[in-house]
Amino acid sequence: DFFRLKTFSTTHPALDPDGDANGDGETNYYDYAGGGDPTAVIADAPFELEAGELTYRVRTDAADVNAVPQISTDLLNWVEMEAGVHYTLVSDDVSGFVRTVVMNLLPIGNRAFYKLVVGTEG
Repeated sequence: DFFRLKTFSTTHPALDPDGDANGDGETNYYDYAGGGDPTAVIADAPFELEAGELTYRVRTDAADVNAVPQISTDLLNWVEMEAGVHYTLVSDDVSGFVRTVVMNLLPIGNRAFYKLVVGTEG
């Protein structure tokens, strides 16, 4: 037996990656990358920010998924978040084919904006 990594196009060949088959406001690819089914409403969003904690979920069984949490103070300039500078790691767990990362955000000034860049590039 060998393990074969999935891709969006082999898992959902009839779906447009930029479409929104389940009407949840996220692209089909974003739902897939977060471990969800783009054709069904998912219970957990792939990216959550609540009470100073940032949580993101990403597939571990996909060859075409890479997730990078980023931070900005002005919405124009974004940088990859760094442990010890922008956050402390609370947990990094894998369950089934979904990796869940929880970060405790460190204070960095008056305001900060966060996003999860999800794509195929490393």
